[in-house]
Amino acid sequence: MKKILLSALAVAAVAGAALPAAAQAWDPGPVRADYGDRGRWDYDRADRLAWRIDRGERDGSLNRWEARRLRSELNDIRSLQYRYMRDGWMNGWRRADLDRRYEALSQRIRWEKRDGDYRPGPYYR
Repeated sequence: MKKILLSALAVAAVAGAALPAAAQAWDPGPVRADYGDRGRWDYDRADRLAWRIDRGERDGSLNRWEARRLRSELNDIRSLQYRYMRDGWMNGWRRADLDRRYEALSQRIRWEKRDGDYRPGPYYR
């Protein structure tokens, strides 16, 4: 009985000692573009858009010219994002600009995939 009581008391003491450290507020400071709240998300978003373009070309919903133009637009946005992040800080205006550009490209990909102008033929590809 004493062993159980002592072990329970030891567990309670360890948990009680860790509780104040867990209750402290954490302030990340200024948002870094490469580690910030949305910096990694933008890279993931660009990767998802590239994947959608590749998939559209493979499944035939995008012809090669549409896919090439969409990839070029995506590369332009990635280049702009690199220029924005080159100094290491991402402010609200830059983030909003990238969001707007990524969303517009996403809508163009959706439109091009659904426009139905891919007509396979012997001389088309």
